[in-house]
Amino acid sequence: STFLQLPQLIDDLLRILHFKNLTKLCCEVAECVRNISVDSRLQDALLDAGILWYLLTFLFSYVFTLEECGVERSEDTNNQEVLNRLAKLSVQACARLAGYEP
Repeated sequence: STFLQLPQLIDDLLRILHFKNLTKLCCEVAECVRNISVDSRLQDALLDAGILWYLLTFLFSYVFTLEECGVERSEDTNNQEVLNRLAKLSVQACARLAGYEP
């Protein structure tokens, strides 16, 4: 895979996930991890780097009551909406890292 020839890529993805206050950027990284995890060698490289632990921490930021309240909301005005999206993307990325197709 072409991504394996970019040794700094995985380190850069991990570095971005350190900045938990940049939730929209972390969403993009989680989506990137989900998309590049179709290759088993990339899955192994990501897991060896410890990306799973970063993704798992985002799961705890999910608030289910936001979905149930029925209030109109958008990611531009509601940070919790972005955190919920990040949690969902993290679940999908974890599933893809485990070899499942979400």
